[in-house]
Amino acid sequence: MGVGALLYIFVQLLFVLGVSPGSYWLWIAFGFMSRCTTLSYAAMSQHFHDRYAGRATTALNMLFFLTAFATQLGMGMIIDLFPKDAAGHYATQGYHAAFAAMIALQVVGLIWFFVFRKKEA
Repeated sequence: MGVGALLYIFVQLLFVLGVSPGSYWLWIAFGFMSRCTTLSYAAMSQHFHDRYAGRATTALNMLFFLTAFATQLGMGMIIDLFPKDAAGHYATQGYHAAFAAMIALQVVGLIWFFVFRKKEA
């Protein structure tokens, strides 16, 4: 899961750096790598006793929905900070800034994941 998240961050970094912005392969990789977070459901069910696995999974699902809402709201607010062009399109710099902010948050989360994860016995 950690390696998948690292690859996901790398793909997003390519977007921010403007590497091949029209590439379908980059967008396919973005969609594919974003799914690595679903592995947390399997990890969650193994971490808790069978009696509590359903509750923990439901709580994780609610957390995903809340953070998805907050992330979309935050990215929209960042994009709105940049002026639109004459045609009314949002500035590319706004998207780059929004993705950069999300990358920063993901890097902090990934560091937390690697530092505080339990070692296998």
